[in-house]
Amino acid sequence: MHIQVVNFKLQGLSHEQYMKACKEQFAPAFRDMPGLISKVWLSNPETNTYGGVYTWRDKAAADAYLASDLFRSIQNHPNLTEVTSTNFGVLDGIVTGPTHPDPFGFAAVSQDLTAARQFYERLYPYKAIEGIFAGIKYISIMKDGVTLVNVFEKSAANPIHGTIPILKVDSVKQSLEALEALGGSVVIPETTCPCTDTSFAVCADPGGNQFMFKEATN
Repeated sequence: MHIQVVNFKLQGLSHEQYMKACKEQFAPAFRDMPGLISKVWLSNPETNTYGGVYTWRDKAAADAYLASDLFRSIQNHPNLTEVTSTNFGVLDGIVTGPTHPDPFGFAAVSQDLTAARQFYERLYPYKAIEGIFAGIKYISIMKDGVTLVNVFEKSAANPIHGTIPILKVDSVKQSLEALEALGGSVVIPETTCPCTDTSFAVCADPGGNQFMFKEATN
């Protein structure tokens, strides 16, 4: 993961006009930016300072953006001045604040993985990846290491009941320990995802409602 902070000042453009341009012009341009995990839009009208905090998959993705026509258009925009960009690495293994599970896509079940693949490849503009998880065939649609949907083949060996949420956690092992301490149960033990080389497991709350724990890619 890599962080980039871009700042600039407005020239001949009001705060309201900039907000309108962000919604109608700037934001759509970043929607399918390769390697971009998220962008937070910055605004301080009192100091006329604007910009964004970008979270990239890696430094290579950030460097590619700096060399892109899109970034050059920001540097050369007649209404944006004093454009600066600062890159930051991320200190791995240090976590501040709560580490509760976060929503991370969903998993579904289908008797026909071919039909499911055709549907989700039309729904999302990304190609599906095929794999086997705990002996169950599945397809996965991902964007930059983030799971959008997993579809598992319906079979006697598949204990997943239907559509379930995928929850992002820092550690599947620790999350399963906490789950069992609270009266939950493990449906499919922790295993390694062949697509992302990270751990995930399927579990259930005391009422039998299922969900998946999955570690995020670095």
